Amino acid sequence: MTVKPIPEGYTSLTPFLCVDGAAAAIDFYVSVFGATLIDRMDGPGDTVAHAELDFGNGRLQLSDPNDAYQIAAADPLAPRPLATAMDVTCVPCPGASAPAPVRSSASVAAPPAPAATHDALVQTSPGSTPAANQTLIWGRCQTRP
Repeated sequence: MTVKPIPEGYTSLTPFLCVDGAAAAIDFYVSVFGATLIDRMDGPGDTVAHAELDFGNGRLQLSDPNDAYQIAAADPLAPRPLATAMDVTCVPCPGASAPAPVRSSASVAAPPAPAATHDALVQTSPGSTPAANQTLIWGRCQTRP
């Protein structure tokens, strides 16, 4: 019997984010992107020890900081040391306002603008929410001018 190197439902790369406020990050990804919570293991003091979300064509794992595993979150007010790029179809064309779910869940740094590899990029403001601080939202325009 041959073992599949990539389990069903996964891609060859599964990012793992450490977010100070993982429960809020889970809520953000579910409400803004329609992610499905696959698994969540709570830790001490209302923390999330490990969670996994399915976005339909890729998964994301995340947790709160954990000293025992030497996992630390980035400073939400500092420049981004990394970002998770989310490809979506609900991004409006450059010059329009950001999609309502994004506006209600994060501070938008700038309206959608052309991006190198996509029609539009929405950048969230540092410190707006821990998850939003690490997320660039880009995709194809709903309608073209």
